[in-house]
Amino acid sequence: MSGVIFLVLAAVQGVAGVLPISGFGHVVILAVILGVSGSLSPAAVVILHLGTAAAVVYQFRRDILKTLYSAVGIAQDLAHNLKQWIIHRRDPENADYTRVLADNYSRLLVLTLITTVFTAPAAILTDRISAAGNYSVLLAAFAGFLVTALVLSVSSRTLADKRSPKDVYFRDGILIGIFAGFGILPGLSCLALVQAGTFLCGFSDKFSRRTVYILMLPAIFGSLVYYGITGRLVSFGTPAGFIVLGVVICAFAGIVTCKLVFPQMGRENSRRAAWYAVGAAAASLIVYFVK
Repeated sequence: MSGVIFLVLAAVQGVAGVLPISGFGHVVILAVILGVSGSLSPAAVVILHLGTAAAVVYQFRRDILKTLYSAVGIAQDLAHNLKQWIIHRRDPENADYTRVLADNYSRLLVLTLITTVFTAPAAILTDRISAAGNYSVLLAAFAGFLVTALVLSVSSRTLADKRSPKDVYFRDGILIGIFAGFGILPGLSCLALVQAGTFLCGFSDKFSRRTVYILMLPAIFGSLVYYGITGRLVSFGTPAGFIVLGVVICAFAGIVTCKLVFPQMGRENSRRAAWYAVGAAAASLIVYFVK
C-alpha cells in the first residue's frame, strides 16, 4: 500500500472512527475502490485504529486519568477495610469500614474492567468466525452496516432511566463488553455497539456520552495485543514515515470530529446514524457489484 493511499484511509478512519458508523467499514469500501483491499492487513487496520484511540485518549484525557487514579483510592479503601476487619474481627460492630466504590470514577473503572473481560472472548470468537469464512470483505461490510443500523435503531428507542455511575451493575459491564467484542468486523461500529449497550442498560444520554468512548478503548488495545500474540502484525508495505504521519492525521481528524459531535451524541441522533448505516450498506453492495 502506497503512503499516500494510507494517509487517505487514515483521514477517513479518523473522521468515521469516532462516529457510530464504523470507520473500518468505510476504510474497506474506500480500499476496494482504490484497489488496495488486498493490502488491508490486520496490521494496517490496527494501526489505523491506534489513531482513533489516540484521539479518544487526548479528548477524554482528564476523565481517563481520574479513572485510572481511582484505582489508588480503591486499593487504599480495601487496605483500610482489611485492617479494620483484622482489628475488629471479634467485635465487628466497632469496625469503621469505608465504602470502596465511593465516587463516579471508581465505578467507571470497575465498569471498564468488567467490559474488558467480556470483550476479549467475544472478539476472539468473532475473529475466528471471520477468518474461517470465505466471503467478500464488502459483503461482510454490507452485513455489518445493516446490523449496526438495526442495533442503533432498536436501542435508541429504549427509555432512558436517567441512570448515573452510582447505578452501574455487574450485568451492565457484561452486556457492553459482549457488544464491544463484535465491533472488530467491518461495518460493525464498535462505538455504536458500545453506545447501544449503554442505551439497553438504561443509561442516560449524558452518562452514555461520557462513557462510550472510554469503553471502546479496551477493544482497540485488545485487538493490538491479540494480533501481536497471533503473529499477524506484519509489514503491509507502507513506509514507516507515512505510517506515523497517518496515525497523526487519523488522531487529528478524530479529535476535531469528536469536538464537533460530542454534544449531539444521544438517542435521537443515533436514529440518524442508523439511517446513515443503511446508506453505507447500500454503497458497499453497489461497490461489490461494480468492482
